[in-house]
Amino acid sequence: MAFLKVRLGRFERHTTGNANGVRRAVSIIQCAIIQGVDFQIDGQTIYDKQLDFWIWEFQPDEELWKDDPEKIGAFDTSNFHVNLYLLPQAFSEVWAAAVATTGAERFIRFDFKQNHPGILTVTEASLSEFMSSPIVHPVVAELHIMRDTLKGAVLTLTATALLVLVVSIVVSFFRAAA
Repeated sequence: MAFLKVRLGRFERHTTGNANGVRRAVSIIQCAIIQGVDFQIDGQTIYDKQLDFWIWEFQPDEELWKDDPEKIGAFDTSNFHVNLYLLPQAFSEVWAAAVATTGAERFIRFDFKQNHPGILTVTEASLSEFMSSPIVHPVVAELHIMRDTLKGAVLTLTATALLVLVVSIVVSFFRAAA
């Protein structure tokens, strides 16, 4: 099966409400293609391209495509745009990743098959997060900033006090010599 893996770019969260209910989506733009198997467009590899995603939440009772029940989305190869439809359990992970401030790198890998020229059927998608450092609670992060600021202020005060002391000693020495 063919697949692509992309490094996720910028996230936007969208919520739409009307008389029929609420619909949530996440758009992710400027996603760099970093890995792929069995994939070329017009005989050329596509590793210098970027993808844009729209990821929609859908309910288990909604039927997406009657003629292709394993289909969860489509990849339009002419404009490098992917639409994905995920169940709430999977969508909630993408929704949370959109606001995470951990500094983690995020990736989506999606498997696809070709049914129509220029449109690929997405059959599976997975979100991965690479944590380069431990997750720090926002309050702890703020305390670290405050500590560093205070440390700088104490060093400045200590240097100022030493300067005043040295100037006082030099002035006293010249007064005693005079």
